[in-house]
Amino acid sequence: SRLIKLEVPIINESNWQKVSQEILNLFTDLKLRQISIIAAEAVTAIAQNICLLEQKLTRSLVLINPVTKPHPSYLDNIVDKLESILPLGLPLRNQSGKFDSRPFLQRLRSPILILLSSDISTSEEKEANLLMSRAPTTWKFRINNQTNLLELVNNFEKVPVKCPQKNRKP
Repeated sequence: SRLIKLEVPIINESNWQKVSQEILNLFTDLKLRQISIIAAEAVTAIAQNICLLEQKLTRSLVLINPVTKPHPSYLDNIVDKLESILPLGLPLRNQSGKFDSRPFLQRLRSPILILLSSDISTSEEKEANLLMSRAPTTWKFRINNQTNLLELVNNFEKVPVKCPQKNRKP
């Protein structure tokens, strides 16, 4: 096991694709076969994107105060509210290039541990609950200053990863 700490710039609608690709290129250069990602707040959107792009590479995700889209604007929040009321799916989405993992959460096949800190905002908590309800394999815990994160993550890493069944000829 190796631990690789990455520092990324502030994630926004103009750089999320570039940051995701740079991280994937780094993992390829390091010849990593499987990874577990620990990410916090806006960077959790990048972790979800990497998991969606490279499902075989991602073993697990540990997301602290996760969001499905980094730094939504006031207008984005209004559109989200309207779309949640309308029975039409996502008709108001434009092709702006902003990252939003909500339509793809059911495709996150890696086990996901959602950790909620004591200073989580209301909107972040809604995002975490949405992620919890739509992603197939998730666990959620509230953490505080007394929580032993290392023990929690180590126990989570023992969760077996489901492997796809292969058809084998007899």
